Amino acid sequence: MWQGVIGAKGNNSAGVAGIMWLTNMMALKVCDANGSCDVGSEIAAIDYAIDMKNNHGVNVRAMNASFGGGNYSTAEYQAIDRANVAGILFVAAAGNGGDDNVADNNDVIPMYPASYDLPNIISVAATDQDDRKVSFSNFGPTSVDVAAPGTYIFSTVPNWWTTYYGYGHLEMFSGTSMAAPHVTGLAGLLSAYYAHFTHNQIHTMVLRYVDTLPTLNGWILTGGRINAERALKSLWATYDLTATSVSPLQIDMAWTDRATDETGYRIYRSTDGTPYSQIATVGVNGSLYSDSGLTDGTRYNYRVRAYNDIGESPVQQGTEATAITHLNPPTNLRVVSTSSSQIQLAWSDNSSTEQSYLIERHTATNNFVQIGQVGQNTSTFTDTGLSAATTYWYRVRASNPVAGFSVFSNDISAATLTSGGGHKSSGGGGCSIGAPQNTPTAFADFLILLMPAIVLAFMRRRN
Repeated sequence: MWQGVIGAKGNNSAGVAGIMWLTNMMALKVCDANGSCDVGSEIAAIDYAIDMKNNHGVNVRAMNASFGGGNYSTAEYQAIDRANVAGILFVAAAGNGGDDNVADNNDVIPMYPASYDLPNIISVAATDQDDRKVSFSNFGPTSVDVAAPGTYIFSTVPNWWTTYYGYGHLEMFSGTSMAAPHVTGLAGLLSAYYAHFTHNQIHTMVLRYVDTLPTLNGWILTGGRINAERALKSLWATYDLTATSVSPLQIDMAWTDRATDETGYRIYRSTDGTPYSQIATVGVNGSLYSDSGLTDGTRYNYRVRAYNDIGESPVQQGTEATAITHLNPPTNLRVVSTSSSQIQLAWSDNSSTEQSYLIERHTATNNFVQIGQVGQNTSTFTDTGLSAATTYWYRVRASNPVAGFSVFSNDISAATLTSGGGHKSSGGGGCSIGAPQNTPTAFADFLILLMPAIVLAFMRRRN
């Protein structure tokens, strides 16, 4: 019966659906066919579940206890406490007293195991289809935690029930024994989505996200009936985080705010090979963040997680994104020197992560092509083997394996000098033949040529 409430498969046209549509349950028998339960069998079942979790890898998150009685048992208490140490919730029916009198108040007359004072126990009362506490349900302003539907619950029954009673495989039941598995199913549903939460965090979520009702005020601790949607959506993870590089130093993030009870969002960041660390928070309903002061040409990984005092939303697809900052391009590309066959270039190295600079050139008749590459932190390049008296255009960009290429620097043009500069020997006469000279130099050369004639004229005059 309670198995169907917790996990009957949905969308199969078989009549009912459980709180969890896809789940595995471990059925452990502690009661006989007449509903009489043995504490020793219960303790053995609890310890078996603990062993399966601790030693066999079975992910036991919650136990359903749709039974109870008035006798305190130290051995039972200790078994449930062992379950608490193992991180397992224990959901127990508050009991079916029937009269709304003091005898049904678990604060006054405890019902065990629901009334043990242990942090992993959730004690459950029953409500009807009008969200009222039903008269048969036990209550307790401090000892009964929440309420859940417990009247006219249509659920599965075991094969032996059909044989014994002659009913079909789906029957209608009422009682806190039907209310408790609603809470157990919710605990399992929350544990599946918030798999990183401890059983204590799941316990808090079940009790906090109830629908408080006037009809339950003063009857139970929370004054509310469980609400699976509110609990699940309280820290609902974003599904569409994007990260976009907008400059060499900044990445902008955006996401959809889906959580309904977040204090805010925490931003986590890592680079390749480093663990995630928190870098910022944004407030309630936040959906944007700009990460600035970054290093150019670097891959950054981000996570965004809703949080409140219970914990954080899970990490899953859509909560992580990656972006690579642009490489800072070189600037101030300029010509340092020229000759008839060489042009030397220089630029400003602005990148922190470049592994090389690529130099491109074109002439009046050709498009830009790469003609050279220099290493990290290099900011000069000499282009050789050029044609004289020719104009060349240049541009440079940075490169690394992560970011690829930066945008190009400014374009510049430069012309090589004409060929034939310097002096050449005539082979004997001392005559100077070469490039044209300026006027002062030519006049000096002319005086030198006239010196022999002046000396000869002076000597003849003395004679």
